[in-house]
Amino acid sequence: MTPEEQAHRQTGIRSSQALLFSLQSDKSRLERKQNDILNDIRRMKTELGHLKASLEEQEAAARSLKREIELVDEELARTKKHMDTL
Repeated sequence: MTPEEQAHRQTGIRSSQALLFSLQSDKSRLERKQNDILNDIRRMKTELGHLKASLEEQEAAARSLKREIELVDEELARTKKHMDTL
């Protein structure tokens, strides 16, 4: 192999090594970003679960209060009828 061929080969090797290093760096950066996003997704799913549970509790409380209001309305109607008979 001539010195020129060897120099050309070395240049190609260095260029390939630089590209390899750059690609490995890009891969690591992308993997970190992916992990961050996956962690955010897990956190959001957990928060969503808590929000759903809280929503269900509030809906149950609203239904309970609605029923209490209906009972009070019934009692009001009975009391008014009773007063009308007096």
